[in-house]
Formats: sequence, structure tokens, C-alpha cells
Amino acid sequence: SLQAAAAAAAAARPSKTFAERADRGVAPLLMAPEPRRPRWLPTTGPGNLNVPPEKWGMTLRQFAAFIAACMLCHKKWEELSNDSDRKYIDPLKGRYVGYVNLYQICDHYVKPWTRNLGNSIALLMNNKKPLKAEVMISHAWGESMSEALEALLGRAAAI
Repeated sequence: SLQAAAAAAAAARPSKTFAERADRGVAPLLMAPEPRRPRWLPTTGPGNLNVPPEKWGMTLRQFAAFIAACMLCHKKWEELSNDSDRKYIDPLKGRYVGYVNLYQICDHYVKPWTRNLGNSIALLMNNKKPLKAEVMISHAWGESMSEALEALLGRAAAI
């Protein structure tokens, strides 16, 4: 069908991130392809412009599921972990420490998975009833998302 052909062509097209990385001198053949969008993540939602920011919440379980979906794209996660993009140099080791940070999550997962949808990951996950945030959790974008998730889950388990 025409729709299937268009979808196949779109999937074969390199993403903007892929092209940007190639422009920075990273050999495209050595890079893992952009991760496929999880089937469980809806493609429609109420739209960020229609929902006040205090209702852009997600549960801890949803946040953990989203990070797990990112991690399950093993080749991309490993590539990002080994990449020095926007990472600090560990003063004790004299090099950056391998991890995936929020800049990378945003560039390689959030943006591709929400592109042209007008919805955040949280609004897609709660597309029937946007979730009012109860707490605001902040995280340094340049730090490890695995460690952030571990800290949140550990804190939740202690409560």
C-alpha cells in the first residue's frame, strides 16, 4: 500500500541526529541506527499546547519504563555510553566516564519518538488523562540517567 511504502521510506531515511553526527566527523557506518519507537508508546495525545504544564506529569513507573525502553535499544545505548558528547572529564581517571546523559536521551530518544506529534513523552503516556505532577524532580542533564533512575527507585523503595 501507499502508506506502507511511505512508512518504509521514512524509516530508511537517516534522522537529523544521524546527519548531524556524520557532519561532526563520526563515520555513519560505525554508528548504531536511531532506536525504533516502542510500540507501546501512543502516537496521539492531547497536545502540549492544550494542556497546562502542571499536567505534564508521569508516574515513577512510567519514567522507569521510558528509561528501560531507551536502554533496551542496546546498540544505541552502548554507542551513547561510549560517546564523549557533553560529558565531563572525571578528574580521578583523566577521561570521561561511560554513561548516557539526558542530553543524549533527549537527542536520540525523546526527539525522534515525539517528532511532529505536538506531545511530550508524558502526554503520550497519559494521552487519555494527563497526569498532574505531585513533585518536581530535577537532574543535571550532563550526568548519568542510569544513576538518576537508580537513585529515584532506591528512594521510592525506602518510603
